[in-house]
Amino acid sequence: MSEKSLANIYAPNDDNPCFFKKVYDQLLDFNCEEIIIGSDFNLVFDIEKDKSGGQPKTHKNSLKMVINICEQLDLTDIRRTINPDVKRFTWRQKSPKIQCRLDFFLVSQSLVTNVNKADIKPGYKTDHSLIIIELGLN
Repeated sequence: MSEKSLANIYAPNDDNPCFFKKVYDQLLDFNCEEIIIGSDFNLVFDIEKDKSGGQPKTHKNSLKMVINICEQLDLTDIRRTINPDVKRFTWRQKSPKIQCRLDFFLVSQSLVTNVNKADIKPGYKTDHSLIIIELGLN
């Protein structure tokens, strides 16, 4: 049975790749074969699919670091993997109207077949929605 790590982080609301580098270093210390990271990453992977309204931009340096982490640790954005073309947002601002998918789960590729559901549900008294992942573990 492989070792698994479950991490939850709250990323800074600025372009701070050093934060993600520290997260990566901590994950390496765990020395686990399978990882699940659930987070408010405060960035979007794909401007076209994950953002509506506002400026068409994200925290580019942080995004590069997160992409590098995904490559190094063989992680995938599971909701995007399961729903490649669905536009759903996890954060909203009313005026001016801006919506983004800032919250998501990154999971080890080896766990993808174990994921039964990755969904977004309305939150209560918050500008963020809930992100849900349902998986069966071996």
